Amino acid sequence: MRSISVWSRLTHRELLRLLLAALAGCVLVLSGARAADAFRYDPVLFVHGIEGSGAQFESQALRFESNGYPATWIDEV
Repeated sequence: MRSISVWSRLTHRELLRLLLAALAGCVLVLSGARAADAFRYDPVLFVHGIEGSGAQFESQALRFESNGYPATWIDEV
């Protein structure tokens, strides 16, 4: 009896679908890794007491900016 490989039984259309699915999977995996590298910093939440205000954290905000956090990521409410 002759052995028939899986690849020889696939039609051209099935082989093209398999190739495109593998290519799409590679693109998805690689694009996710780049997005993860873009956000290397941990999130920060400033909390003050009932008598405090957001202005009390200006020195802390400057410290985070000097350590690489973008100024647009730091805000008080």
